[in-house]
Amino acid sequence: MPKIEDYKPEDKIVALHISRSGHGKSAAAASYPKPFHEYDFDGRFDGIVGACKPPIGTGFLDPEGISFDRFYTKPGFEPFDQELEQLQMLHVQNGRFKYKTIELASITSFVQALINSSHKLQTGKMIGRLRMSGPGDFNFEITGIKQLMDYFYGFPCHIIVSAHIIDKYGKGTIIDPKTGVSEKDTYGSNVIVGEKLNLRDNVGETLLSCFSNVFRFEKEIDRDNNVQFYVEFNTDIAKNAFGIPPGRFNITGKQFYPFLQDLIQKIRKGEDVRPKTKTMNFFKKEEE
Repeated sequence: MPKIEDYKPEDKIVALHISRSGHGKSAAAASYPKPFHEYDFDGRFDGIVGACKPPIGTGFLDPEGISFDRFYTKPGFEPFDQELEQLQMLHVQNGRFKYKTIELASITSFVQALINSSHKLQTGKMIGRLRMSGPGDFNFEITGIKQLMDYFYGFPCHIIVSAHIIDKYGKGTIIDPKTGVSEKDTYGSNVIVGEKLNLRDNVGETLLSCFSNVFRFEKEIDRDNNVQFYVEFNTDIAKNAFGIPPGRFNITGKQFYPFLQDLIQKIRKGEDVRPKTKTMNFFKKEEE
């Protein structure tokens, strides 16, 4: 029976990488141990290609050991399910696994494949040639995500799932002039109150519940027109199992996986790893 002191969550990282499109989440995933394989549902493997060293790209990633398979959403979930079943079978038969890291990019497009499968298997409302989704399709999404994670939990490798985030809207707050207390502006227009995964709310919450590690990536342009990349491990949506504190860590030009491992070791030694600068804007250049 394993003892708690023998458990090291960094030996197999199961993480959700979240960001706006093009903000570096897949390039970060490709820095994990090789062989690295991406299952590409977005049709945009070019993000990793661009992050590789010349002559392939203009970045800093070593392209050796990086591969991908492209899956299209139109045929539905079944072709990918067959791929994962075959991977699982080969591992059970010979105890080997050909990848050290797998990324699914992205869960947003993968869910569309689930919906397409559901539309083929279940009857529903049609408007012209467009099949409208209903409650049965929504249940299919939830079950499909759980079945996906059943495979991933059993694979002996790092698992990265990428997801896109969008603004979350809700009621803002106002100050009651009589009491001076902040309260919800019930009758006001909706305003941006945070961020959410680009999925239906209950699907997004189900997905978040599958991960102990949710890393949020962001790209910004500084006042000198240089691209800066950041990662956050502890926000209203991001979280981690390593005790990494809140703050925006500058990872520009850095391999993310070695950066993460170094951060974990520093925390275990009791070092203060909080980033020196927490905010950045157009008028103030970021310094580490």
